[in-house]
Amino acid sequence: MSPLPLEVCGGVHRVVAHPAEPVIDRASGQPRLDRDGRPLSVVLPVGLTSGGAEVVPVRVAGDPQAGFAVGQAVHVRGLTVTPWAMGDRAGISYRAEAIEAVAPATTTGRQAS
Repeated sequence: MSPLPLEVCGGVHRVVAHPAEPVIDRASGQPRLDRDGRPLSVVLPVGLTSGGAEVVPVRVAGDPQAGFAVGQAVHVRGLTVTPWAMGDRAGISYRAEAIEAVAPATTTGRQAS
């Protein structure tokens, strides 16, 4: 199935686990790569909205670790969702073009501008 674009707006996203986990190919045991040869990693951002919060594992290519810390505010850019099915299992996977750190938090806990 083709990936579907997913608009992310109106909420704050924060990293809930660090470092990002590499995506490993189960058959070879090697890191999985995207079409451009960049390693894939999973980042765990939490979306906070007036309706609650949800942690969604998002795959991203390259090195998403630069500037990240637990609780770090991030922008999720180019998010897509892809439905999948394997035998009797089915689900959706999320992929982003990039996950970028926002300005670092100040000592008061607010974002620096």
